[in-house]
Amino acid sequence: MNKITLLITSLAALFSACNPIETKYSIGRDYNVDELDISVKAVVVDGKNTNKLIFENHSPILGEWDYSFGITGQQVTDTAIIVVEGPLDVTFKGLNPSGTTITKNFVVNIEVLHFPVPPEWALLCGDGTKVWEWEVDEVEDGPFGAGGYRDTHEPWDPTDLDDLDGGWWEQPGWGEGATMTFSIRGAAFSKTDATHSKTEYGTFTFDMSQKLTNLWEPDEIWSHGKLRIYGGTSILAGRVPHYDEWYIYDVYEFDIVELSEDRLVLAYWLEPREWCEEAYFWIFRPSDKHVGEY
Repeated sequence: MNKITLLITSLAALFSACNPIETKYSIGRDYNVDELDISVKAVVVDGKNTNKLIFENHSPILGEWDYSFGITGQQVTDTAIIVVEGPLDVTFKGLNPSGTTITKNFVVNIEVLHFPVPPEWALLCGDGTKVWEWEVDEVEDGPFGAGGYRDTHEPWDPTDLDDLDGGWWEQPGWGEGATMTFSIRGAAFSKTDATHSKTEYGTFTFDMSQKLTNLWEPDEIWSHGKLRIYGGTSILAGRVPHYDEWYIYDVYEFDIVELSEDRLVLAYWLEPREWCEEAYFWIFRPSDKHVGEY
């Protein structure tokens, strides 16, 4: 009987332990600006603020830094190379546990370009601001259209720029005569249509670490990095067709196939990427229209 009693007692204890237990988990409280433990400082050389910034976030919330030329990751410590001298606006954007955002603004004065500036900035933006237009002369078939992904540098199936005004492209004014402008200050981007009646504004970033080789010539670099446009706009005729469902959609990130003082070639790998081996290409040249100072 003692064994039976012990068994019943043990089972009762076991089942009572299986009753639901209400546990309250806290996602943490929200923080205000004054409680953030964050800083951004320029590396000082010979008593002057250089163009290398160090960002630190020791707060208990995730965040990123917008430093006008790009956005950092969410590391505790990060660095960035700045490409111009002068006052620089920097904004920390944090995410509270409740999902609300919190921001804090800084101004850092860059006194000397001590650290090398990536050459892509000068190629794309010139001395500060550079205007680009469609390359309609130094191309074999045309400056816009489909070609081989990680293969060709120009479209083999071009679209006539006049066709952008109608049909499914729905890009009136963004053909020949339209321009786009890249500026170093604030990494500003804009584009103006051929009639000069419409201008759209945004920003841009580079990522020159994402290089791609030619699929058929592995020793050849096909793409030298990525260019991304922000702000709800894109490059001239920044739309492509979906090769399976046949509709047009806007695109904002491009492979940089060529970038020199007198030529810019961008590409976008088409969907569906499970089987599509084609990309759309855009070819531009410098323009002497509307060149301004930054």
